[in-house]
Amino acid sequence: MEGETSQGGFHTTRWSILQVHSKFSDTEKDLALEHLCQHYWQPLYVYLRKSGYSQENSEDLIQGFFAEVIKNPTLIRRADKKIGKFRSFLLGALKFYISDTRKSGNALKRGGGIQHMSFDFQDSESHFQTLSGDDASEPHSEFDKSWAFSIFKEAVIKVRARYNQGIDLDIFQWITGDSKYNSLQSIADKNNATNEAVRMRVSRARKDLREMIDLEIRETVTSDMEFKNEREYLLHIIQNFG
Repeated sequence: MEGETSQGGFHTTRWSILQVHSKFSDTEKDLALEHLCQHYWQPLYVYLRKSGYSQENSEDLIQGFFAEVIKNPTLIRRADKKIGKFRSFLLGALKFYISDTRKSGNALKRGGGIQHMSFDFQDSESHFQTLSGDDASEPHSEFDKSWAFSIFKEAVIKVRARYNQGIDLDIFQWITGDSKYNSLQSIADKNNATNEAVRMRVSRARKDLREMIDLEIRETVTSDMEFKNEREYLLHIIQNFG
């Protein structure tokens, strides 16, 4: 499924994940939806916490929501690409699930959900506390902020796999703010490299990271115009967080 495209070559992978029920085997469904859960549950958790739900209730709702995504074709069919951004659909689906749960009274029992999935709620609670320094911020703003960092994190992980040793690893860690070196000169000295060679590697690493971020964003929208607007919006969030 990775790399699926719609007409014109535009990626719609994230939409395809939600629509696998009618196309793939049970094993493929489980793998696809597990991918969805792992990549996008944290922004939804942040949204719930900022909306006033307790940590315990937020954990239950997240587990229940994704359990419902897996078992309920009706919810899956609500994934209409015509609505645009994937994050808008996913948040809307969560709200629909919560509303439906309230009406039916079928709240998820503690400890339920997806048994083979591991949700690191402790890490997500720390993530929520880090992002939510502004008490006046709205739940949607916190959701978008967390979504932007999920996109960035996924891109970093994928590019990091290419830059996994030696000077390339040193440089990639430096451009992502995860370096033990305080300057590029230190990296050059440690690796017996010229300044020109280091600058070239920095330029290449930044280009690879930008391209991967673009790919991650493209897979959550359905048109070039949406991509342009979404890219500008999410990069603005990342660059202005601090």
